[in-house]
Amino acid sequence: MSTFPSWLPDVVPFSDFDCDLKKYLDHLHGIFEKDFLVSRPVYNGKPVFFDKNVIENYSACFWHLITESKIADYQRVDVANLSLLRCERICWMRPVIENHKHQAVSVWENTRGRKTNTLFLLEDYDYIVVLTNIKDKFYLVTAYYIAYPNRKRELIAERDRYLQSKNRLTSETV
Repeated sequence: MSTFPSWLPDVVPFSDFDCDLKKYLDHLHGIFEKDFLVSRPVYNGKPVFFDKNVIENYSACFWHLITESKIADYQRVDVANLSLLRCERICWMRPVIENHKHQAVSVWENTRGRKTNTLFLLEDYDYIVVLTNIKDKFYLVTAYYIAYPNRKRELIAERDRYLQSKNRLTSETV
C-alpha cells in the first residue's frame, strides 16, 4: 500500500456522532452540499453536477451515494440499505476528482448504453468515483467503497484494457 495521500481527508465514522443517525446524516449531507452545491468540482474544464431531486429532506444523489441496493433509487431510502463504508468516505469524492492526476488515482472511461463514464479509482484504498459526461458538463453517478475483491478485480481489468487500448492507439499514430 502506498502512503496515504495528504489531500485525502480522514473518514467520518458514525461513532463520532454518538451513533445518532440523524446527526450523522445531517453532517454527511453538509459535506456533500459543500463539495457539490456550494461550489462545484471541475474535471477537464467542465463542472460536475448531480441529481437535485429531493427524497426525505436529502437529495436523491446523496441517498444513492450512502446506500446499497439493486432496487430503484426512490425505494432505497431506508436505514436498512445504509452503507457505513460509503458514508464514511463521502468526503473523498471531490478530492479524488480534483487530484485525478495524482499517482494514487487511476482514470479511465467506459461506455454504458449511450453514456460515456469517467471512472476515478483509488486502488490502494478500494474506492471509486464515477461521472458521466453529458455535453458541456459532468454528472456525479456514484462513488463507493469497493467491498468485494471480485468487483475490484473487474474494475482493474477494465482499467487495464482501456489503458492498453489507449497506449496501442497512441503508438500507432506516432
